[in-house]
Amino acid sequence: MPISNNPSKITFGVNYISKTKTLTFKIYSKNSTHIEICFFDQNRGADEIIRSAMVRENEEIWFSKIPLAVLQEKGMTNVIYYGFRAWGPNWGYDKNWEKGTETGFVCDVDEYGNRFNPNKLLLDPYAVEVSHDPGPGFSGIDPNEYSDDYYSGQGFRQIDTAKIAPKSMFIVNPKKVYVGVKPKRAIKDDVIYEVHLRGFTMSDKSIPENLRGTYKGAGLKALYLKNLGVTAVEFLPVQQFANEQNDDFDPRGDNYWGYMTLGYFAPNRRYSSDKSHGGPINEFKNMVKAFHSKGIKVIIDVVYNHTGEGLLKRATDDNSSREDDSKQFADRACILSFRGLDNANYYTLRSRPDIDNGKVNQRYQDNSACGASLNAANDIVRNFIIDSLKYWSDKMGVDGFRFDLAPVLGNAKFEGGYEFNRVDPKNVLNRVIKELPLRDKETLAGIDLIAEPWATGSGNTYQLGQFPDGWSEWNDKFRIAFRQTENKLHVISTEPFKAANFFSGSQQEFKNSSPRQDPKPYNSVNYIVSHDGFCMRDLFSYTGNENSWDHNGNPAKQRKAIRNAFCILMVSSGVPMFTGGDELFRTQNGLENTVAIDDSSAYINWENLNKYSEAIKLKDNDKIKT
Repeated sequence: MPISNNPSKITFGVNYISKTKTLTFKIYSKNSTHIEICFFDQNRGADEIIRSAMVRENEEIWFSKIPLAVLQEKGMTNVIYYGFRAWGPNWGYDKNWEKGTETGFVCDVDEYGNRFNPNKLLLDPYAVEVSHDPGPGFSGIDPNEYSDDYYSGQGFRQIDTAKIAPKSMFIVNPKKVYVGVKPKRAIKDDVIYEVHLRGFTMSDKSIPENLRGTYKGAGLKALYLKNLGVTAVEFLPVQQFANEQNDDFDPRGDNYWGYMTLGYFAPNRRYSSDKSHGGPINEFKNMVKAFHSKGIKVIIDVVYNHTGEGLLKRATDDNSSREDDSKQFADRACILSFRGLDNANYYTLRSRPDIDNGKVNQRYQDNSACGASLNAANDIVRNFIIDSLKYWSDKMGVDGFRFDLAPVLGNAKFEGGYEFNRVDPKNVLNRVIKELPLRDKETLAGIDLIAEPWATGSGNTYQLGQFPDGWSEWNDKFRIAFRQTENKLHVISTEPFKAANFFSGSQQEFKNSSPRQDPKPYNSVNYIVSHDGFCMRDLFSYTGNENSWDHNGNPAKQRKAIRNAFCILMVSSGVPMFTGGDELFRTQNGLENTVAIDDSSAYINWENLNKYSEAIKLKDNDKIKT
């Protein structure tokens, strides 16, 4: 298992010691007063068959050592299902406590931000595989909520979740799967293809039906991407996230994009055609091997700014309450993992005593609009993020990372606010450069780092051009400049020197105003569309937001605009990024946001493969319907 890079070299998670045939478990929880580890012989529908108290290794670390034979006697052989129950200052340990009771309860959240609740089974943050998703709450809001059973608060806190909660999994004798030879290529020479893993092949009839939307199905497209000229495929989140309601045949609340991570070491089980124990891990590695065999890097989109535990419970079933404290219940929080293990250390807390009857630390700093910000100023959280990244790079074969809302990882405030600090050598932004490490300029070994250089909420969250040396960044100013040039030229005032700046490497952003010692054009990842917003065809076919324009309904001019956009990306200085399916002339019928849509309208339509070439052959006649 991963090892933290702090001086103590603590190994978290599960380790199997073959010599003594024992399993060791270690977790972080500074504020807890009692923790029990629970073992299950199935992933859901049953209570634990073993519950054992852990012991303190020091003031922050809890430890347990269990002979494998003890678990095998209870029916657990190669796969171990487990979870934790934790007590703390707000819920004191009482040996007479029974599941489904409030024995020992003091309050749902105290003045230090503790939210311990032994009725809620907790995932191991270091679990390499997660058994299943939490139960959905069937709400139509984004981000949607879970079943009420997982929440604290009056009427919820006494509900035990052992039978329904996702379980941490450990495979005693995992298969050894080779990930191939990592491509050694500088990011300046890359052409990036950003795509949703599931949407990549769900509608592709050349892929066997049982493999569509899976890791294996994606791997079968490696040759296609190579022939297209792609050198790096960038997948939207593939770490285990809350898939929630995606398979309930109800479009409300689906989580298609996947920016609600629950398992930071575990590949998303839903994307694996092999659902057996260890199947998702093995299938992901085989996919990486398939891309590596064609010289293609695998970059994954990672979400370390917030977690899938989400927002506080809302009073109304609509999105208006997302950032409105007065419409969120301070005592009602979803408890799945981090909150129940040590809420006050894993998250950045915030106070609203004016609406919480004078109480403090009842709420969360939120720079994602999706939930509580992880406490990136806390060394234990920093170590956790580094450990997760190293696992995906070293064990799973990943070549690079695109960081969602990356400025949050530079937040220097331990509590109550946000302040970006790019120079702190101890924060994730700087540690990751040395510890993963960054791709070496001579040997070309290492990983690539790409930041989404903005976040939401209060504070200096927009940081384009301000990341440390070695980072590349999504350049939204490039996007805006060329959208305006393509769609609004002669309609609004567009200044040629601005387009020239972005065309030649965005010097205004990455040289003239950047603190980097030696900024380069490849610090800018150039794009005109991404997963978030219009696809390329729709950008030039609809008039609306985001500087879109339908070119007066002229299909020939719309197609010309697409060709211009592709050309601009390929000849501009910087790293070009294309969105999956745009090369197929795909359309989302004007839809700008597919975050909660998991159906054919969001998938790449491979039937469009020849539509554009057919239009060209017919001399791009304005009357052609494509």
